Amino acid sequence: WLDANNINGDDTADSISDNTAINQWIDQSGNTNHAGQGTAANRPTYGAAELNGKGVINFTATQSYDLSGDSNIRVIASVIKQDSSQNAVTKPFGGNQNLTTSAQKFSLGAIDSGALSTTYSIVVWQMVAGDYSIHVDGTNKGSSTSLLSPDAFDKMGNDLLGSIAEVIAYDRALSAVERQKLEGYLAH
Repeated sequence: WLDANNINGDDTADSISDNTAINQWIDQSGNTNHAGQGTAANRPTYGAAELNGKGVINFTATQSYDLSGDSNIRVIASVIKQDSSQNAVTKPFGGNQNLTTSAQKFSLGAIDSGALSTTYSIVVWQMVAGDYSIHVDGTNKGSSTSLLSPDAFDKMGNDLLGSIAEVIAYDRALSAVERQKLEGYLAH
């Protein structure tokens, strides 16, 4: 669980100057899967009060955080947007899952949601063998019965030119009620 309004993972909102390079984003889930970047030139920057008065992490297509790859992740929920100047398929969490299209839409592999990726959205990608789906702002935008399992997710930002406000990942499928509660939380 990475929250850009609380980069250091303590109990208070951060007071970081706008455009400050951030070398580590602390996992608040208790699993210590912190996102970090040792190379100064590759560190994303903090965007103070960019989304409803709360902070975000801004990435160029060459900036990213490294994560210890997690091959058990099956659901990623995020508040995310792609910059309107980027027309590339991206994998913002690493691995092998394309999550945006060259037409600036959120996707899950071959599933094109039709929802623009250039405005902040709450996106829930579920990648459970036999039960793939993408929900954008609470609406099911596509599903598949693919039996494939995704590669380990090992990045934050990766090749995305854009911003991430919050990310929560799960190692199991979510029920519809769990997903809706999560979307409600992320909508705050």
